[in-house]
Amino acid sequence: MVDVGVLLEPAGSGQTNISLIYSSRRDTTSKAIASFVVPEFVQQWTQIAFEVNKDSVTFYFKCVRFAEREVKNKLCYFNYQSMRINAIR
Repeated sequence: MVDVGVLLEPAGSGQTNISLIYSSRRDTTSKAIASFVVPEFVQQWTQIAFEVNKDSVTFYFKCVRFAEREVKNKLCYFNYQSMRINAIR
């Protein structure tokens, strides 16, 4: 079993860092798969999405493809057709 989450945290003046994190039963701590810095969106509903592939994570911000990050370790845990993650800040 794998737990997946989204971490939202301040990233300096007017910016927010959004990280896709995961942990499994064999891990003692959570790990960030990929992180993205976006303009701050305090007190606003904002749509975000992650596309997780074998060796990369693509991030969508406000329904627009924002950035892609290469994943150093292969994501063997993610064997799903699709996954929906809801986060509340």
